[in-house]
Amino acid sequence: MSNLNFPRTADYVVRTFLFAVVWLVSALAVQAADTHYVSMPGGYGTNDTAGGYTNWEGAATQIQWAVDAAVDGDTVLVTNGIYNLTNQIVLTNAITFKSMNGPGFTFINGNYPAYSNRCLFWSNKTATVDGFTMSNGYIVSAYAGGVYMYGGTLTNCHICNNYGQYGGGVQMMDWPVGQRTSYILNCIINSNRGGYFGGAGYSQNSGNGTVGYIKNCVISYNTATIAGYPGGLLQSAEHMYNSEISYNTGPIGGIKGGWYGAIYECKIIGNSGTTCGGVSMTIGYLANLRNCLIRNNHATTGAGGVEFTGNAYGGPQYMRNLTIVSNSTDSAANTGGIYFYNTTGKSTNALYNSIVYYNSSGGTYSNVYNNGFTNLIVSNCCIGMTNGALSPATQISDVIYADPLLIDLPAENCRLSSRSPCINAGYYESWMTTVLDLDDRIRIRYGIVDLGAYEFIRSGTIYGFH
Repeated sequence: MSNLNFPRTADYVVRTFLFAVVWLVSALAVQAADTHYVSMPGGYGTNDTAGGYTNWEGAATQIQWAVDAAVDGDTVLVTNGIYNLTNQIVLTNAITFKSMNGPGFTFINGNYPAYSNRCLFWSNKTATVDGFTMSNGYIVSAYAGGVYMYGGTLTNCHICNNYGQYGGGVQMMDWPVGQRTSYILNCIINSNRGGYFGGAGYSQNSGNGTVGYIKNCVISYNTATIAGYPGGLLQSAEHMYNSEISYNTGPIGGIKGGWYGAIYECKIIGNSGTTCGGVSMTIGYLANLRNCLIRNNHATTGAGGVEFTGNAYGGPQYMRNLTIVSNSTDSAANTGGIYFYNTTGKSTNALYNSIVYYNSSGGTYSNVYNNGFTNLIVSNCCIGMTNGALSPATQISDVIYADPLLIDLPAENCRLSSRSPCINAGYYESWMTTVLDLDDRIRIRYGIVDLGAYEFIRSGTIYGFH
């Protein structure tokens, strides 16, 4: 029998060690990500199915083929053109799906009325879609003719002229609750139409820290058709930042908010509704509306600017540093500015550091009307009002009833003039040290915060429009 107990030389040990290292690295190596290319039919793509469309010469001429070939970590890159669909694009893996040159050059056409289908559906919570115009999607008995997303990121896209029986442009879904988070960044969502929302909607009721957000977007000229729902945004638990919601129409014109939703540093302008023009905040759990301009919204029977509804289930709801001006309602029983409605909720409802002025109604209360709230705090505000409009609120302090003296309301410049009584008239809160105003300026500039969405800037200082 052979003697297997031969001595280990130094060279043998080194070679064995190196072999083990190479084997371990190989075993742990992650396969390099591929890029799969898409070009227009009739272009230079040859539909190299076997090669996976991994170069321009072998590019797919149908988007879905390249998407199906991509695995987690891959990129699908689409060149310029108009891609006419016969079925919705379905994306299931954790890929990046993007255009070469952005939404001005790459168009996904749902192809209605030749076909009735959504533009894009994706179910992967970490996928990214970047740089497309998606239009002419049409779907019945479902949400979103444009995009339906179960988590992931939609960025640099234009979603327009889509129809869904239940919702129009983009539907964000968190299901199972708390496991999928959606983000919409730098997008334009306009001229879409649906039942429960026109522009965008988010189905999530969780406050467990998984909320998504909409940031740097414009949601405009969308339409909703079902009673009680918004033309612009149906908000659930997501947060919205630095966006414009404008010229939408529906039973609620701009936004239906609530649950754990928050609206920060936004412009809500020119929306029209029946029961509410601008923002309807309902069933709030830590709901927030902060640093916003709410202007020129109109309602026929409800509140022109903001409807703020109490309920037996909600938590504290706050409105801070708002400028609510030039909103209107035709109703004699409602108000142009803010309408507080319903019985006492479970906890605090508060309006701080805000300007509510120059609004109009068909009746007595042009700016503010409280119809039932007793646990309402109104502090450090400038309000144009009739005596008794805030009753039966329990805490009212430091309210200014004088004209806020904005720079030029007819020209839609709602910043404070140098003579405004709203300068340095605010109530300090800790968030002000890190958050900017609606012009992206520091929130406390001269020692004490100002009222409204904009901090005053002294003469000679240059500022930009946001």
